[in-house]
Amino acid sequence: EGMHGRRREIAGMYNEAFAGIDAFDLPVERDGCESACHLYPLRLKLNKISVSRDGFIEELRKRNIGTSVHFIAVHTFSYYRDKYGYKAEAFPVAYGESERLVTIPLHPGLSDGDVGDVVEAVSAIVEDLPS
Repeated sequence: EGMHGRRREIAGMYNEAFAGIDAFDLPVERDGCESACHLYPLRLKLNKISVSRDGFIEELRKRNIGTSVHFIAVHTFSYYRDKYGYKAEAFPVAYGESERLVTIPLHPGLSDGDVGDVVEAVSAIVEDLPS
């Protein structure tokens, strides 16, 4: 419960903080399933903000918030591109989702202050952007 409990707590803080921001789709937890809260994937609504996923990551980096890209559409890896000739648009849903996913910090070692810093940075970027 300890580490997992803390992860859930942090995910809950993120959910609450970002619920009112129209620029994001938050992680979904289906009935009967419980997320391990290993990652917090934030999906950017790219039609609502004037920056790309990479631009968003760069803005967070400037604010000392490290992010990751954990979800990359498999068919865009060079092996599949070369072997099967897949184009990025061959699987538009997978590609579209991978292009808007950002993973923000979520680990048990984060203090409430750290979480607040992440929330503040993410919120500030969206507020600063021309929509």
